Amino acid sequence: MSALIEHRLEFGEVGSTNDLARLYPQGTAIVAQSQTNGRGRRGQSWLSPAGSGIYLSVRLRLDPQLDCLAQRVAFACLRVTQNLGGQALYKWPNDLLDLNRGKFGGILIESLAAGDLIIGIGLNLSSPSPDFASFPSPKPDRERILSALFAELENCFLESSALVLAFCWAESVHKLYPHFTFLEAATPEPYTALGLNPDGSLLAQSQAGKEISLTLASGLRVLDS
Repeated sequence: MSALIEHRLEFGEVGSTNDLARLYPQGTAIVAQSQTNGRGRRGQSWLSPAGSGIYLSVRLRLDPQLDCLAQRVAFACLRVTQNLGGQALYKWPNDLLDLNRGKFGGILIESLAAGDLIIGIGLNLSSPSPDFASFPSPKPDRERILSALFAELENCFLESSALVLAFCWAESVHKLYPHFTFLEAATPEPYTALGLNPDGSLLAQSQAGKEISLTLASGLRVLDS
C-alpha cells in the first residue's frame, strides 16, 4: 500500500481494532465494520455500530523521538475532512468535533515498545444534527475516506511539528470557545486556552492569571463562554 502501511486487513465485527492490531506485524492496518469493545482515551467506551463510521487501527514503527503524535494524526484527519469538502474542529488532545461540537472523531495511540505504536482512529459518519455534519451531503463513500486517510497518515509523520501544531490550533475548537474546566476537578475552575506548546501540550491560563501547561493525562470540558 505504502512505505509505512504495507497491508490492509478488513473485518466485519471485532472487539477492538487496537487490540486486534497487536496480533499483526508493523505496517498492518486493521479496518472493521463495527466494534463491540471500542474504546477511547482514559478507558472511555467508543460506540462503533455497523454502517455508522470508520474504525481503523494501524501498527507502525516510528522514530521514538517523533513528537506531537496525537496532533499529527488529528492533522491527517482534519486534512481528509477538508479535502473531501467537510469541516471539523480539533479538540485537545485527541478529539475531533463537528461544528456543533458533537463528537466527530477520536484518536487512541498506544505504545507497545519504543517506536512500536498502534494508532487507532474512529470517525463518526452519522451525525445526529445534519446541519452540522462534518461531511457534506451526499457524504463521500467509506472507501474514498479510507484511501484519503491512508495517504494523509503517510504524510503527517513527515511534516514539521511546527506546521502540524499551527494547523491544529488554527482549526481548534479552543479558538472559538477558549474557556474550559478540568473533568476531574471537584470544584470546576475555568481556564482559558492560549495555544499549543512545541511539545503538543496545551498552554492555558487560570482566572488568577497563572499559566499552566496541560499534558495528555489531563481531561477537559469546553465551556460555552
